[in-house]
Amino acid sequence: MRPEGQIFSAWASLNAVLREAYVAILSGKPSAREAVLAVVADLQRLTEADPDAALGLVHLLSPKPYATAHPLYCAILTEHLATSLGSTSRERVPVLAAALTCNLASLPYQERLGLQRTALSREQQQHVRRHPDQAVALLRTVGVASPTWLTIVKQHHERADG
Repeated sequence: MRPEGQIFSAWASLNAVLREAYVAILSGKPSAREAVLAVVADLQRLTEADPDAALGLVHLLSPKPYATAHPLYCAILTEHLATSLGSTSRERVPVLAAALTCNLASLPYQERLGLQRTALSREQQQHVRRHPDQAVALLRTVGVASPTWLTIVKQHHERADG
C-alpha cells in the first residue's frame, strides 16, 4: 500500500528529529550520527512512497523553521536526483546525510542571515567560508567517518575554480 502524501503529515516530526540530531551533534553525543541516519531512512521511505508529494512539499511549504526545513528540502531533491541517476539506496545514504548536515556549523547564524537584506559583513563572509570545515569537525566528534559524507559537507560551497 502506498501512503500517498504521508510526507506532509510527517513533516513536523522530521523537523523535530533533525533539530534533536543537531543538538546531539553540537553536544558531541555519538548517538547523533544514528539520529541523522534515521532521518535519511525516513526521507528515503517517504520520497519513494510518493515522489510527487515529496516534490510538492518542497514547492508548497515555506522553509520554516529554516535551520531544519532547508536541509530537509535539499535531501528530498538530492534523493530524487540520485535515484534518477541510478544510485542505490545504500549509495544515497551518505549523500542524503551530507545534505542534512552541510550547514550544521551555521545553525546559530541561519535565522538571522535568512532575514538579513544587506550584504554579508566581513565577519559573516569568514564564517560562511569556515563553516564547512567546522561542520566536518563536529561530525567527526560524533563518529562520522564516511568519506563521501565528510567530503560533500567539506566541499558544499566549492566552485569549480576552488
